[in-house]
Amino acid sequence: MRGSPALWRPLRTAGLRNRARSTRNEATGCTMPTAWELITEIPVDMKRLLLLPVLFVLPAASYAQARTYTTTFPSSENSVSEGGNWINGRTTGFDWSNVRTIPGFAFGTQTGATAPPYNDSTAVLTGSWGATQFAQATVRAVSCTDSSYEEVELLLHTTITAHSITGYEFNFRCSQSAQAYAQIVRWNGPVNDFTYLARPNGPQYGVKNGDVVTATIVGNVLHSYINGVLVVEATDSTYTTGSPGLAFFFQGSAGSASDFGFSSFTASDSIPPQPRKNLTAIQRLQFIRTWGRHMTIMGINWAAVVVAAIAWMVVGLLWYSPFLFARPWMLAMGFALDDKAAIEALRKAGGRLYGIAFLASLLSAAVLAKLFSATATFSVLRGLEIAFAVWLGFVATLQLTGVLFGRGNLRAFVIDTGYQLVGYLVAGAILAAWR
Repeated sequence: MRGSPALWRPLRTAGLRNRARSTRNEATGCTMPTAWELITEIPVDMKRLLLLPVLFVLPAASYAQARTYTTTFPSSENSVSEGGNWINGRTTGFDWSNVRTIPGFAFGTQTGATAPPYNDSTAVLTGSWGATQFAQATVRAVSCTDSSYEEVELLLHTTITAHSITGYEFNFRCSQSAQAYAQIVRWNGPVNDFTYLARPNGPQYGVKNGDVVTATIVGNVLHSYINGVLVVEATDSTYTTGSPGLAFFFQGSAGSASDFGFSSFTASDSIPPQPRKNLTAIQRLQFIRTWGRHMTIMGINWAAVVVAAIAWMVVGLLWYSPFLFARPWMLAMGFALDDKAAIEALRKAGGRLYGIAFLASLLSAAVLAKLFSATATFSVLRGLEIAFAVWLGFVATLQLTGVLFGRGNLRAFVIDTGYQLVGYLVAGAILAAWR
């Protein structure tokens, strides 16, 4: 396009005609600048500056340098090792049980005795892993019964040492009844010392043969999925290092520990894209809501921040357009609508001002997102409440003080602070829904 100026001429001509036709004031003969005109006037250097947020977001979606381990358990091992890639709960931790494998199947070794002790069959991968972690496995259930507790488990940020296991357990009961559950649990070290972070129950939280279970940690946000659908969510920042792994829990007299387990397992220290198959419309909407969470850095979903900032700017373009408050705002600010020179100067400066305003919106959205992270805000209603409180306590009051002591125009204040209110609410709703 840069080498074909002829292609631009019709577009420029059409744009100018449309701009003059839609915004020309017939009474004064003056043309007010439109949002499109202001945007096209942004200097090249400012446009490059506006690309900086993209440079921060893109690395979060890069998986090229991720460490990944995948297995289908090809060998028979009484305690899984696969060439020294695994550490087991009893061999190293002493107080737990080991994981056993036969070709195509990993399962636990507990006897089914009533707990405590909660000595889950546990194994974690060796080596160093990044803070962002992902584990996924395919459930193999030979037989499941509600008469016993049969859990398949994924582990993240987990460390096994003598008489201690720390980290996070994402478990799923092998059941399809109302007694099914999925839980996120923090292991605190000694056997039997654990803390529930989330523990919903119901048939939608159980698993059966062939189901794919997934666990992720991004920042301090922990997620469990069944067949790609988010089912459990929790926040915790106690452990930031450790390895991915797997575990199984069996308690009861019906069945045995070898009735359930995993037929494959994958772990990574990034969040790879996942296939979405046979989904309902509600589940697809849920994927849109949760996808950006994998682009989280320092507890902030930067994808949502960028979208919120763009939405904030769109609100501003509409708010200060000729269709809403452009005319009363210009009058309140002392602009004469028939002063062509003043309006032309405003138009020329508008591009740079819009660029700076976008960066300000981006910063405000990022701070609001960090506040949501610190307060564990996940609902839109709660997000709107916090956004309104921030506007009322910090934005409107400061703007009003500036108007009072700076002898500003109250009419312009009402228009400006109204825009900020709507902007904060829109951004708050996006950031809370897309945590």
